[in-house]
Amino acid sequence: MASTNLMSLGNVEKKDFLKSFDYFICDCDGVLWHGRVPVPGAQEVLKNLVSIGKKRFYFTNNSALTRKQFVEKFNSLGFDAKEEEILSTAWLTAKYLKNINFNKKVYVVGGTSIKEELDKFEIENFGAGPDNYEARGSSNFTLESSDIELVPDVGAVVVGYDLFFSYPKVAKAKCYLNDPKCLFLATNKDEKIPIAGGLTVPGSGALVAAVEVCSDRKADVIGKPSPFAIDHVLIPSGIDPKRCLMIGDKCSTDIYFGNQRGMITLLVETGLHRYTDLEKFKSSGMDHLIPSYYTSSVADISKIMRLP
Repeated sequence: MASTNLMSLGNVEKKDFLKSFDYFICDCDGVLWHGRVPVPGAQEVLKNLVSIGKKRFYFTNNSALTRKQFVEKFNSLGFDAKEEEILSTAWLTAKYLKNINFNKKVYVVGGTSIKEELDKFEIENFGAGPDNYEARGSSNFTLESSDIELVPDVGAVVVGYDLFFSYPKVAKAKCYLNDPKCLFLATNKDEKIPIAGGLTVPGSGALVAAVEVCSDRKADVIGKPSPFAIDHVLIPSGIDPKRCLMIGDKCSTDIYFGNQRGMITLLVETGLHRYTDLEKFKSSGMDHLIPSYYTSSVADISKIMRLP
């Protein structure tokens, strides 16, 4: 499987590219912005695509915000977005549990955004935010069973982005997961996330890995590259994946997500992966990570749209 440099196409081929999709699904971090710094030209290209009749979705693995909070961020950075256009992993996790008629309690190792989305689906949950555990005197001691208060009737552990991640939280998650019937869900497994200044910081995947190791279990992933959003949100709403363009900066999540259901996929080089990474993936036999096209920035689509 080969990937094509989008901007190397002839003018007719570039116009055919625009005609090849009716919907576009756009990742956020590393594609539209870095932290709170927009990628130059990103606002313009999204508005222009909508102006020619393309329908949009935003799909972010970031579980730190609710869909409502994402709308506020989009608007504050000069983007336009509606809540129903946003596929965020906090919301998708809550929707997944609602879809399977989950009726127990959820232990959340994550932020209040996950709690708020679960609350909207009337799913009982606890644990989001700081753990109120207080150490006994010296920090040099081992947790005992009496130190861990477990809540009854917990049927799922959800791990996502958590600024208050701690040893006590991991210990509690592991104890709940001793029950093989307890679900183990990860909002996503992104190992690192790009932020402003060209830096990357640990993502939810680093936290999920800690719980996986101690529990000797593997989490079921709700966010990209899981096809849950395609199969249970997009297709049921009448969208044909083969008429979708998936735009992302990370091949192991964004591009793999789109390739699974035959989407047209576009890698932009403003985030984690570059064209040089594609050569490595191909030589390793990882064709599922190869995008249909690659280009330097999502803003390059505007150049195509300005062709006579």
